[in-house]
Amino acid sequence: MKNKRRIEVLNEKIDDLCKGYDDIPWGKNEYLAQDKEKFELIYKEIKKIKKQEQKYSCCYCNVSLIESHEMIIDVEHILPKSIFNRMTFVLDNLSISCKRCNMGIKNDDLSFFNKNKSEFEKINDEKKVGLSSDYKIIHPNLDNIYTYVHREEISIDGFKLTLFKLNSNGKGKYHKSYFQLGEITRSCLDAIQGIEPRKNYLRASSIDLLKGDDGLVHR
Repeated sequence: MKNKRRIEVLNEKIDDLCKGYDDIPWGKNEYLAQDKEKFELIYKEIKKIKKQEQKYSCCYCNVSLIESHEMIIDVEHILPKSIFNRMTFVLDNLSISCKRCNMGIKNDDLSFFNKNKSEFEKINDEKKVGLSSDYKIIHPNLDNIYTYVHREEISIDGFKLTLFKLNSNGKGKYHKSYFQLGEITRSCLDAIQGIEPRKNYLRASSIDLLKGDDGLVHR
């Protein structure tokens, strides 16, 4: 009940922040000076709520974030706010993730989304995340990651070897490939052998596909 009330209060603050704007800005620097502080406070509250919901783990690779500094824990927008700006504060579209999965891999990519570009404007206006079947990846709020993928860590001579066990194919297999979870295991094996761990995860941004000749995003 306590968390439910916190969410109700948070949504009231969100409504107050967005009042008076024709379109919802997705970055604090896009708000009027008097609203920037409100933006920061809302994001802090979102992070608190989502950390508790996710048991302080990355929503994609399930790495523990308990000992991580706040600066490296991201408020993750499953549908990127740079494309779906009205989803900026939709809690069903929000989660927390590590920098590797968010900034290093997913970023603004939408290749995992089973919707056409022609549908983006409607989705943005309605502010609805849709169904689990609309996503090829394991959706942090529509799916249970443990149904598909289980992360295990084994200690070997002071090193942690991370393994990912697929509990089912389909989404689990795609999710493991998309977030390059096998690379985490390979990096652990490299470190155990005294080899510099690899960090070659990169993905093109889908936002570039939406840009017109004027350089602006057209949904």
